[in-house]
Amino acid sequence: MRTLLILLLVMPSVLALVVENTGIVGERPVIYGDIFVYERAGSIYAYDISEKSESEIARGSSPSLFGYTVAFETKEDDVDLNGDDDRNDYVIQYADVKDKVVKNLAAVGRHPAVFSRFIVFSTKESDLGVDFSNDGDLEDNILRMYDFDGKSVANLEAVGDFPALNQRALIFVTDEGQLGSDLNADGDELDDILRVFDRESRKVANTKLAAENLVLAKSNNAVFSSDGKIVVFDAVSHKAVETGLKGVFPAIYDDVLIFGRDGSLYGLSLDTKRIANLNVLGSNPSMFEDVVVFVSSEKDLGDLNNNGKSDEFVIRYARQEDVDGDGVFDFLDNCQAVMNVDQVDSDNDGFGDACDEETVSESNESEEVEKKESSDESVRNDSVQSSVQKESAWYWYLLLVLLLPVLYFGGKFGYNYYKKRQKSFGF
Repeated sequence: MRTLLILLLVMPSVLALVVENTGIVGERPVIYGDIFVYERAGSIYAYDISEKSESEIARGSSPSLFGYTVAFETKEDDVDLNGDDDRNDYVIQYADVKDKVVKNLAAVGRHPAVFSRFIVFSTKESDLGVDFSNDGDLEDNILRMYDFDGKSVANLEAVGDFPALNQRALIFVTDEGQLGSDLNADGDELDDILRVFDRESRKVANTKLAAENLVLAKSNNAVFSSDGKIVVFDAVSHKAVETGLKGVFPAIYDDVLIFGRDGSLYGLSLDTKRIANLNVLGSNPSMFEDVVVFVSSEKDLGDLNNNGKSDEFVIRYARQEDVDGDGVFDFLDNCQAVMNVDQVDSDNDGFGDACDEETVSESNESEEVEKKESSDESVRNDSVQSSVQKESAWYWYLLLVLLLPVLYFGGKFGYNYYKKRQKSFGF
């Protein structure tokens, strides 16, 4: 009896990954340190997690963040940003997220990526009237790089777009149609193929891998989706590992990979190769150290910011812990609520055997809620649901704790009373 009471008192109070809801509408979040940047309604914003505060940076889209530097593209409107006597260009700009001072490169370009003292972006040849690739047309996207120290823009002489870079390599995708070459030898020129620009040799290598949503980590591991499946790629050795896992918009930090699948987030350990369903509704994750920031649709979760609307995309984030104390951190734990060091997942659904029964029960409850088309009060975000489950569970624990002494002493004294009654009646 005493042992049971102690177990009830020390059971963990957290039953799932804790998600923080900023209530902020936004898209394409990118995190570095305690700050993440995102876009909303044609402008770039920054959110400080430690201070829980939002600030507007400037007009723009497609943000990239390194340290306190955010790079982005700005569509000309009232101002000719690059001085070419028109207002039809996208121009690369950058700013410090602390002082909000915006600096204009006056360089036409799209989809910038910033790392250390460099910004890489793509420029349409027709925007500059120069055939950089020397193929006889002006239809190609050419990669260019801005050097903060030299304050100059260099042409990398590579046809491509959507770059990502680190201290050693630069990866990007090339439209086969622009290059006029079947890079992956599949019989057509319709694919976007991953290629690598070596920053030391300044040579371009072709990988023959169709790719989108590129992310490159400091470790030289790149992740992307190819034909709807997650691929891990070493940008130095050029070795690819096809995980076979369905997913899009992957994020990576060290050996932890997070990606979206069917509106939910999953974690993958590059070390153990185990997958974990995080039981969180979201997409477009971005990760730095122990924090992942992502976007959730109110169509799935209801009015997350209580503004009377339920059709917006709201930014949320989660911090990695080890809530069940089994030594496996939450982003990789396939059963966050129950200790399961072995992480056995017999059916490979991302939920460990230790909590499959609970997960199936919760899934069935969710399906019933959807079928009954309950009100917004019953359709809340998963973090709120987990909090409610946590509180409800502790009500039961508390009730059991309170009842145990009653049952124990009631049984003991009741039995003694019964024996006395037996004796008094001569039994």
